[in-house]
Amino acid sequence: MDAQTGIQNLVYSLGEGWGRAAMRIFIASTCLLLVFLLYAAHQFGGLRDAKSMEFAQLAQNLADGRGFVTHCLRPVDLGVLARAGREATPSAGIPDLRQAPAYPVLLSWGLRAVAPAREAPAPGKPFAPETQVILPFGFLCTLLCGLLLLFMGTRLFDGRVGVAAFGVFVVSDTVLQASISGGATPLAMVLTTATLCLALSATGLRARNAHPAAWIVATILAGILAGLVSLTVYALCVVPVIAIGMLAAGFVRWRALVIVLFLLAFTAVVAPWMVRNHSVSGHVLGLAPHSTLNHSALYAGDQWDREWYPRSESRDVVRALQLKFAENAGDLIARRLPVLGGGFVACFFLLMLFHRFDDEQVARLKWGVAGGLALCMAVVAFGNPTEESLMPFLPLVILASAAMVYRLLDQSPFLGAELHSMVVTGWVLLVSLPTLLTLAGPAGKWAYPPYAPTLIQYVGHMLKPGEIIATDIPAGVAWYGGRAALRLPRTTEALVQLRDEGLMLGGVYLTTATGDQPYLSALVEGAERSWRPLLDRFVPAGFPWQHGIALPPGTRDQILLTDADHWSASATPPSSASDGD
Repeated sequence: MDAQTGIQNLVYSLGEGWGRAAMRIFIASTCLLLVFLLYAAHQFGGLRDAKSMEFAQLAQNLADGRGFVTHCLRPVDLGVLARAGREATPSAGIPDLRQAPAYPVLLSWGLRAVAPAREAPAPGKPFAPETQVILPFGFLCTLLCGLLLLFMGTRLFDGRVGVAAFGVFVVSDTVLQASISGGATPLAMVLTTATLCLALSATGLRARNAHPAAWIVATILAGILAGLVSLTVYALCVVPVIAIGMLAAGFVRWRALVIVLFLLAFTAVVAPWMVRNHSVSGHVLGLAPHSTLNHSALYAGDQWDREWYPRSESRDVVRALQLKFAENAGDLIARRLPVLGGGFVACFFLLMLFHRFDDEQVARLKWGVAGGLALCMAVVAFGNPTEESLMPFLPLVILASAAMVYRLLDQSPFLGAELHSMVVTGWVLLVSLPTLLTLAGPAGKWAYPPYAPTLIQYVGHMLKPGEIIATDIPAGVAWYGGRAALRLPRTTEALVQLRDEGLMLGGVYLTTATGDQPYLSALVEGAERSWRPLLDRFVPAGFPWQHGIALPPGTRDQILLTDADHWSASATPPSSASDGD
């Protein structure tokens, strides 16, 4: 009888209470894992984005105990350190002046724990650290964010909204692509969602007259996470602003207290990093704000990065940034915002902005997300907007869209409750169409050209210890080759001058990253015209690196130039970097 009662209680717990919650989490996690594994197996062909590789090599340096140093060198960074009187050995890495630290630090823990092999894989095979650490970390962040949506949807609305939001999040092609990209977007999504969730929780606890300790703890945790999200992507400094707005709207009597607590927690997280940056470069955010001059009227592409000492009049800088802001803001509003998460998500979110909700928590969520997107676009417009620029707010946009779908269904006099599930299932399927088409199409291509671990590690072995290589893919060489790599300066003369001033340059490595640029506008009359003769296999007289080899042999994809023949007595260079595409 006791055993039968125990079984009945277990069955009951699976349908109610903690058992039901645990079952939901298990089912949701399993579904997301299956979708992620299928998508990664079909689409992942190695890291493709240079910034993802830059994060990865920073994490590897941290895991190896070198500190927050980078092997991805830029002429302007070296110039800033030299003028600041900082002693640095570029071949061993220099203090990073660009990237926010949270993602590389967390990634380094995984690299240190797993310690994956770093040998170059066979052509067409994945690099072990990427599949064993970077992809699982992206999946973990995506899973946590999906479960947060499930929780928030259930608490703010009901279980139907939570499940629908989770379903749309899981099948979104945008989310899945970000999860396998190796970038900081998955971490930014979960931290942004958690920060605003805690801010809402604090206001909800206060409205229910909970014990002050409860909403104080929620406020402090929100401040800590707001600091972490600001140290994940600098542009997300808008998240603490939105969280403060939510707290201020939800508190009347204790408003000043919660704002002070939030700011103290936030400052405790970000202040040490700002002090570090100021001590290294003289700027609290390093060179990240200054790099906004890239892709502007003054500096096309990344030409600002490639200057040893860029000079511009203040009025020219202001005007260039004004023009850049106007162009990028227009693009964000006209092209990226309307399709955030897909048109079937964005349209319901925009509709929600014009719909009145009696619940104050829902209203705060709605306007908080709208305000966050507006502020984020204003900040991102000064940089170089990408497809992932607004994605940290995508989970909450999906949640708001799911709530709006159910609100319209509940208010419809033509649909019975039994048809609601069918309509929502149809909506989820429409959102999943891009993912289904991606999976039905050809498999994702490998990152070559120009990135091939086998070729890059071969190039690294051709140089002497302590030498730096000048290349157009410095992040790839730093990540796959584990060697300091200098971004090509604007001209060959500038590169020779850096060598003459004492920089230990062992060679030049050119790839399709330069060769595939528009011939007339870039290689003949544009920024890369100084490098065109080398791409054409014509080495000027007096150029310090006169010996060259084509990689792979017999192709014109890549060329390595050194001061001597280092390869004749070594192993045969890889014949192909794209087998298995």
